[in-house]
Amino acid sequence: MKTPQYRQLHQLLKKQILAGEFQEGDLLPSENELSAAHNITRATVRQALEELVKEKYIYKHKGRGSVVSSQRKTLGLLSFRGFSEVAEAAHLTVKTVVLQKPVLIPWEDDFFYPLSKAEKAAGCIFLERLRCADQDPVMLEYTYIPNSGLPDFLQHSLVHDSLFETLHVQYDIE
Repeated sequence: MKTPQYRQLHQLLKKQILAGEFQEGDLLPSENELSAAHNITRATVRQALEELVKEKYIYKHKGRGSVVSSQRKTLGLLSFRGFSEVAEAAHLTVKTVVLQKPVLIPWEDDFFYPLSKAEKAAGCIFLERLRCADQDPVMLEYTYIPNSGLPDFLQHSLVHDSLFETLHVQYDIE
């Protein structure tokens, strides 16, 4: 399934903000400029910008336009970006090789952080990936996710082999 145009623009602008191409307080190009540059309608541009407003990456300033915000959603004290996002911001070509597709497994008894009873009962979604930058293997990644709040996760392939993109597109999780 092809990614909608508004989502493509949304993701591009978000990457540019996260990479520092647009700093806090900067104006984004106007709706007309974005429309012309990406050969899409202003309505599609507006939809992409509204997504960025919802995520607090930008705010609308009447008479000025879309301004990069300092109020982005974070994960509290800790915020992180995915491997692909970091590598692409450094202008590296990213390749992911899925070595073990997501499977449901029981949690290990000596898992490295404490689990709630609900997490233990739900089980663990496990996947293993080899992450490469410019064709060089960089990281062997083991991912453990509680099997809750992700209906049908095991029935779908990862979107572009990206866990973050899959969580965002399929479950609206940032």
